[in-house]
Amino acid sequence: MITSKNMIKLSFFYVVATISLIFSILHFLRLMFEKSVYFGDYSIPGWISGIFVIFGIIMAYIAIKLSKEQE
Repeated sequence: MITSKNMIKLSFFYVVATISLIFSILHFLRLMFEKSVYFGDYSIPGWISGIFVIFGIIMAYIAIKLSKEQE
């Protein structure tokens, strides 16, 4: 049975999954189009975006898995 407390948890997990996927897509697009990112005088290398793509997908997967356990 889904209570209001469980509904809040489900909403939280779906929001986390959505934000993580958007985060991953944006980093993937940065890699595809080879865009440079500068932080002051320092250039952020592209391989960092590759790590963030993997990290975001894993976060989204875990959030969806946890939401299924709450149901």
